[in-house]
Amino acid sequence: MNLVEDPEVEVVVGGETRETRTARVATPAERDRLWQIITAKYSNHAGCQKKTEREILVVFLEVVGGGWGLRLWAWRPEGLPG
Repeated sequence: MNLVEDPEVEVVVGGETRETRTARVATPAERDRLWQIITAKYSNHAGCQKKTEREILVVFLEVVGGGWGLRLWAWRPEGLPG
């Protein structure tokens, strides 16, 4: 999955409702702020970042047509294109 090249995704909300979202990679400033929050809550993610030279991306899933959606982190495993 390459969210940069094909940012339209479908997510399940509340276990039942499928919604279309548009993925957007966080800006460097957004990532810096959110990465601190993510690693404070989930310390193993900081360890994952230390094991790779690539920056682990923080991705927003925005509601199609405007508004904010889910805030998720994601990274592309080694060997996948994109």
